Amino acid sequence: MQLQPPITDFLNDLDQVFELLRLDSIIIRAQLPRVPTGYDNNYQLVQAPGYVAIVQEQIHETRVIPLDGRPHLDPSVRQWLGDSRGHWEGNTLVVETEGYNDKTWLDFSGHPHTDALHVTERLHRRDIGHMDVQFTFDDPKAYTKPWTVKIDPVLFVDGDLLESVCTENEKDLHHLVGK
Repeated sequence: MQLQPPITDFLNDLDQVFELLRLDSIIIRAQLPRVPTGYDNNYQLVQAPGYVAIVQEQIHETRVIPLDGRPHLDPSVRQWLGDSRGHWEGNTLVVETEGYNDKTWLDFSGHPHTDALHVTERLHRRDIGHMDVQFTFDDPKAYTKPWTVKIDPVLFVDGDLLESVCTENEKDLHHLVGK
């Protein structure tokens, strides 16, 4: 994302921002909900009765998204990838995610979020090789209004995800401030 979302006074306080961007585990901490970046952009959507799974090549993450209308987890449960629930609106998969902890970023530019983050993803397959994806971020503690990012990834329908390990031959972690 190359944009500056509208921030609240909470994020204007640099001490608050640095607390949110603790660099104690930068290898694990990445953007949510995995907006494509410069590498390891591959993901796979798998549909089964009552579920959709989104498998990320980067860090081997898998989000299993129930489609059966069940409620979100108790608000006291906070997770790295949040708690996702999905439904279909015609041919568009709509995923609502809440229950994030505040230990991740929205993107590799370092836009932080709080535990109040709610993300709505809309995924629509336009044709055999193209998909429209829209993310709306709503975090009233961090941003003055919801904001939306749209991407249109190219689909490769007959490829496989490969292993991606960013710590292999890693030589820079000891240079990070705050580790």
